[in-house]
Amino acid sequence: MKKRFIFIILSAVFAFTLICPIIPVSATQVPGNMSENVEFFPDGSYVVTEIHEESSRYSPWATRQTKNGSKTHTAYSKDGVKLGSLTVHGSFTYNGTTATAESASYSHTVDASGWSFSGGSSYCSGATATASGTFKYPFDSKTLTVSLRCSASGVLS
Repeated sequence: MKKRFIFIILSAVFAFTLICPIIPVSATQVPGNMSENVEFFPDGSYVVTEIHEESSRYSPWATRQTKNGSKTHTAYSKDGVKLGSLTVHGSFTYNGTTATAESASYSHTVDASGWSFSGGSSYCSGATATASGTFKYPFDSKTLTVSLRCSASGVLS
């Protein structure tokens, strides 16, 4: 009876390891990973760029992996007033040799009084998801273009 119980337990453990793959920690990505960069312009204004890794699905048996992320450009005046932001959201597949952008969309915010968003667009090209949008002020306009690229190894930039 004891041997039969041990056999059943070992069989269940073996079956479980076949059904549920063990994923190495180094191959998983933690959702919400973020990197940031600041670019200053001669007039004193600046743009803060943030990349967020939204999700990643990894399977050791899949030939292609999937990664979703976003890249945001946030524009500030020379006085540090937040004007608005444009975000491109991209979905990518990669396999270690190539990467492909599968979808692209955009979102925006308008934060400064008097500014408005007049329109935008998004598209995929190769391994890059790109969005462009125009922000208007009564006597000024700014067009932001944001591109998010996925490398063949799944690194977003």
